[in-house]
Amino acid sequence: MKHILIVFLFALLVSCGKEDMAPTAPINDTFDPATATKLKMGTFENKVHVVSGTATIYDSNGKKYYFSIRS
Repeated sequence: MKHILIVFLFALLVSCGKEDMAPTAPINDTFDPATATKLKMGTFENKVHVVSGTATIYDSNGKKYYFSIRS
């Protein structure tokens, strides 16, 4: 039983590895709110920290959704 546990832990440690998830090409994330349709809009405010602003969700040609936060 002890050997099985050691083999299992060894296999678990060997199977885990660091994976690089960074994109290889630059991401084109340009967004023009004038050409998109505004779906939802709301305000947010934090009582503890001095943070407030507006959050808006846009639809661009029915293909992409953008979430915009402005303070």
